[in-house]
Amino acid sequence: MDATQGGLSLVDGNTLAPGYYKLSVDTIVDNSRSKIGIGAAVRNFRGEVVAALSSPLNGNLSPLLVEAKALVSALNWCLTVKFPLSVIESDCNLSIGGKTSLLFQT
Repeated sequence: MDATQGGLSLVDGNTLAPGYYKLSVDTIVDNSRSKIGIGAAVRNFRGEVVAALSSPLNGNLSPLLVEAKALVSALNWCLTVKFPLSVIESDCNLSIGGKTSLLFQT
């Protein structure tokens, strides 16, 4: 899939070059218990998970803010570890233009 959404290039996440990685980010919000979960996984060009993180948080935030926080946390982690990202994937329909499961080329 190749298309353009909001100035970002949507790409097929299965065509990574060797040496580059795909970051996938997901969250869950349970405001009734004031619990938030953030998760991220980094995959290589073979689709193998090479690193992952998860983080529980306490609080009541909107899904948009939780997804934004997850993306920032995951990107900072990837910068620290020095993963050369080629694709960023998120399923938040609020933070990426009302679409789900979009892949972005960085």
